[in-house]
Amino acid sequence: MKHAYMIMAHNQIDLLKVLLNKLDTKENDIIVHLDKKCNIEESDLQDSLNEASLYFANRVSVTWGGSKSNRGGTKSHEKSAEYWFTLLLSSFDRSGFAIKANRVY
Repeated sequence: MKHAYMIMAHNQIDLLKVLLNKLDTKENDIIVHLDKKCNIEESDLQDSLNEASLYFANRVSVTWGGSKSNRGGTKSHEKSAEYWFTLLLSSFDRSGFAIKANRVY
């Protein structure tokens, strides 16, 4: 079974691309929720992955730390039962840099 990574993003496209690169394996589906107010477009990320599948959740205006912040994450992907595991990440969380790529060389 595949893994699903749900990423909530609102700015700093460079950090988001680094995180996407770390998660880029054929075993992963990546679902990105872009805050409705952010200036990142889906087309900015289309070429960021080579192996993983990239999906976009419907945009919702999120107040970070507010009650709507869960809406973006929980609505990110409605088919999460298909996955071996799901993980909700923030694109701004620098702990994403600690993710080791799951590749065999």
